[in-house]
Amino acid sequence: MQRNFAPMQKQVESWRGLELSNVAAKMIVYEAFIESELEVPKHLARRVHDLY
Repeated sequence: MQRNFAPMQKQVESWRGLELSNVAAKMIVYEAFIESELEVPKHLARRVHDLY
């Protein structure tokens, strides 16, 4: 099956041109884990923090 990946490739290229500040990146992680904005296991918060 052949798929049209052009829209996804275009989106990824646009993301590569963006840069988050350190504060913005930390806020995204905080909101995801602490404010439960993302369905992720809470026990991964420390690991994500350490890897960041």
